[in-house]
Amino acid sequence: MDTLMQQVNWEPQDLDRVVVAAGPGSYTGVRIAVTTAKTLAATLKIELVVVSSLAVLARNVPAITEAVIVPFF
Repeated sequence: MDTLMQQVNWEPQDLDRVVVAAGPGSYTGVRIAVTTAKTLAATLKIELVVVSSLAVLARNVPAITEAVIVPFF
């Protein structure tokens, strides 16, 4: 099975930053994701950006709303 990067014909050197969600989430899942992201960014010498999983979820709501957004897992 091809990875997503293979499907779009990208190589690791085509990346300019790595973005990882740092939780909340399952402890083991977040640990593995952050470790993988840190290793990839350090190996490629590119920027590592950490975002909140809840902030990413909340950003799926259009900015034009005045509703109170309360994302949760």
